[in-house]
Amino acid sequence: PMSETQLPVLGHFLGLFATAAILAVGGHLVILGALGRSLEVLPPGAPVDLVRGPWAVVRLGSTFLWLGLKIAAPVVAAMMVGNVALGVLARTVPQLNVLMVAFPVQIGVGLFVLAATLPLVATLFGGWGSGYMDVASSLLQGLTPAEGGG
Repeated sequence: PMSETQLPVLGHFLGLFATAAILAVGGHLVILGALGRSLEVLPPGAPVDLVRGPWAVVRLGSTFLWLGLKIAAPVVAAMMVGNVALGVLARTVPQLNVLMVAFPVQIGVGLFVLAATLPLVATLFGGWGSGYMDVASSLLQGLTPAEGGG
């Protein structure tokens, strides 16, 4: 309410679930540790390597994109299978109004698969701490200028 933005109930639930999963596995401690380590390795006002730094940021972005795809893959796959099934149904039974059937079926399939895969997402977050530190360390090493390289 304070941000005055509209958010679907499912999106709000997923945000709360992700926050709870991060707090449950000690992710907040990892994030604070990475922040403290970043201030040691690359203090404020220190020079930044403008050649290797952008590539390190791109690698970080690709890592997080891959993680997001791993989390969303089961639901996306189930939705695609549901769309194919509804397409076959529309061709075989033309008297059926597919739009009236598709919306509740897609919502039901999506919620069912999401509920079935939430424990898998939680186990994915379980090994998140060391992976986050590795990614953060590689980003900081990419941003730190090489000795003598200027």
